Amino acid sequence: MSDLSVFTSKIVIGKITDVSVEEGQLHDGSDALSYTMSVYNVKVEETLFGEHSDNVTLYLLGTPDSDYGITKPRVGESLVLFLHDVGRGLYSLASDEDAMFSINRNKTVISLSDEEFVSQYDGETLEFLVEKIQEAVLESSDENYQLEYNWRKDTEVAAQEAAQRDAQNNIATRGDTATQGKIDETYANQGERKLEEVQSVD
Repeated sequence: MSDLSVFTSKIVIGKITDVSVEEGQLHDGSDALSYTMSVYNVKVEETLFGEHSDNVTLYLLGTPDSDYGITKPRVGESLVLFLHDVGRGLYSLASDEDAMFSINRNKTVISLSDEEFVSQYDGETLEFLVEKIQEAVLESSDENYQLEYNWRKDTEVAAQEAAQRDAQNNIATRGDTATQGKIDETYANQGERKLEEVQSVD
């Protein structure tokens, strides 16, 4: 479950209210690749992770009546969805079928994937699944906090080391300036003595 939460920007419980089809082309140089997307409107009943919105738009590859690309949910179906934000308020699934759980009328869940790390929750209650999701989100947040803490700590250490180097360079520069001043003063004194010697000879 933690594997899913790491790659997810939003986790919701919601119901599919309608679906439409969008077709288009992707251009790669002189070649054009046609695609068909199913566009689902999801009415959000509860947000388990991420910023809440009343509705989300979910894009899945293929037509609604085909499982091409990915297993498709049905209009009226209630689901737990792990969503990935693709921008402009649009979402895809965080990990294809691994990111969908269908909610039965008796409030048990069934995954739409054969992967054991999600199918192990088949037949469990929605409440149990939500608890596991919240644990995974918390664990992921702790890991992200630790990464951020380590990054900040490394940055502070680097800044301190840079400041120390600058201070040492400044000290060295001041020392070089003082040394050069002493050298200049020595040459000046030597010049004065030589001039006095020449004048005394004359």
